[in-house]
Amino acid sequence: MKKNRINHFFSLLLCLGLLLGLQPGLAQAATGDVTLSTPKTTVDGNERFVVSVKVDAPTGLYGVQLSLVYDDEKLNILNVSAGSAWPVSSTFVARATASGGGTDTESIEFAATLNDGSTLSGSAVELVSILIEAVDPTSGSTSTDISAGTTLPLLFSNAAGQSLTATAPASLTININPAPVVEGTVTLQSPGVSPFRTVTVTGIGTTGQGQDSEPSGVPFSLALPTGSGFTLTAVAACHLTAEKPNVDSPSDGHTVELIAGDVNGDNRVNIQDLAAMGNLFGSPPTVSLPCTDLNQDNIVNILDLSRAASNYGQQGPLGW
Repeated sequence: MKKNRINHFFSLLLCLGLLLGLQPGLAQAATGDVTLSTPKTTVDGNERFVVSVKVDAPTGLYGVQLSLVYDDEKLNILNVSAGSAWPVSSTFVARATASGGGTDTESIEFAATLNDGSTLSGSAVELVSILIEAVDPTSGSTSTDISAGTTLPLLFSNAAGQSLTATAPASLTININPAPVVEGTVTLQSPGVSPFRTVTVTGIGTTGQGQDSEPSGVPFSLALPTGSGFTLTAVAACHLTAEKPNVDSPSDGHTVELIAGDVNGDNRVNIQDLAAMGNLFGSPPTVSLPCTDLNQDNIVNILDLSRAASNYGQQGPLGW
């Protein structure tokens, strides 16, 4: 009988705990608590990711101001925007900015208010969405924090302009690994004389991007986050561009030769390019049309014209 009474007592305690929301093992967010969240806290250099500022909204929440501190030598802030909690048609955003000056105390600032009779409500509602790009570490892995700032002290307001409960978020630590590389070599049909014409190779994907500029024939190396679906583009003066989609990172062996003869920079080799050469035939190239002298020997002659004419009718971007 005594054992049954003890069991009954603990059953009552458990029921009371459930009614009060005191479920074992589950931390209960307090009203007004602000949190920082991101899908993953370990990223590659040059990788893009989103940090959300969320809150368990207090009753009557109408306006918000806050700031965060970050190190702009390790993180580039690409965009600061109102989160999904704010109705598009009834929200006034007073400030959504990020500064950057090369110190570890740069600020992200946000202030917004509703302008109708509604309020923000719910748990873990998104106040701010921040698109960030991790800076590729110069050597080894590194880490950095995003934390509460003071330039716009955290304040919540109701529609009457009265202060509501607001608790600053704990710091969010981002770990940054060196980006893997995508490598290859781009050569030019008309590299010119030393120093050879420069080739700029860009790799762009949804998760990040990288760029490298090298002389013709010198291997390039792009620091791109781990993933797939990157597009490589090679650009050089006087030549048609080349493009290669669906590239993985890391990877290597991406080689291509760019075709010469684009005198006017429209990514085509046509009669306009040949005519420009013809007009300057036997003369030095002009400042406005340097590509009439493809081999950079300071005279527009049959060597330049023949090279361009051999590529007549082609246009970029070329396959890679």
